[in-house]
Amino acid sequence: MVSRLSFLNRLVDGLGIKGSDEAFIQAGQMIAAHGYGPVAQMVQDKAA
Repeated sequence: MVSRLSFLNRLVDGLGIKGSDEAFIQAGQMIAAHGYGPVAQMVQDKAA
C-alpha cells in the first residue's frame, strides 16, 4: 500500500496537478462523514 501511495504522489507531482484548499476541505469532510465512496464518485464525475 505504501508503494502505491508513493507512486501516486510521484505521478501527481510529475503531471503538475495542484489542488485547492477548498477541494481538500470538501474531500476531508466527505471522507469523515461518508468514507471514500463520495470522493471516488467526485473524481469519476470530474474525469468524465
